Amino acid sequence: MEWMKILTKELFNHYEKVDNDIPWGRVNGIHRSSWSDFNQSSFESSKMNIGKLLPSEDHKRVELLVNKLKTYHQEKKYYLHGDTGVHNFVYSCNQLKGVIDPSPLIGPKIYDFTYAFCSSPDSLDLHTLLSSFSLWNGNTSLTKERLLNEVVFQLYTRIGVCIKVHPHDLYGYLEAWEEWRKYLP
Repeated sequence: MEWMKILTKELFNHYEKVDNDIPWGRVNGIHRSSWSDFNQSSFESSKMNIGKLLPSEDHKRVELLVNKLKTYHQEKKYYLHGDTGVHNFVYSCNQLKGVIDPSPLIGPKIYDFTYAFCSSPDSLDLHTLLSSFSLWNGNTSLTKERLLNEVVFQLYTRIGVCIKVHPHDLYGYLEAWEEWRKYLP
């Protein structure tokens, strides 16, 4: 996924920090008191959409993961695109040239990175993730464990969205889930 490398170098690495007094969450929508609250809300919505498609054990383990994500030292707040999915990429001559249709969000930079990575069921593998992340100029204290935790959580929420918005991709995401679920606590 060459586009992930381009996004990392030319978009994510140039995000601007925002003041701490600006609330977490959607700029023109629901605000949260913390990023953990945003994640909790995303988990609850996804769990409801996914239902029995995944085993109850997976839902329980993702809930443990959401609680684990709360323990990480939060990055600074950034003004994010908020919808860095492949459906919002503009290509010319088979090369990524732009990202359209923002859904502005205040959050940690890792959110847009993992959102982009999980926005297509294609190439959801560790090599692609790590080669793109090697170009990251973000929080240098972001460990491989946290990166994997963030990806697994994003993949779970993506499955929840996919059921309603992109059902044609569901099989591909479920295949990827079988591989990535091994990183659940």
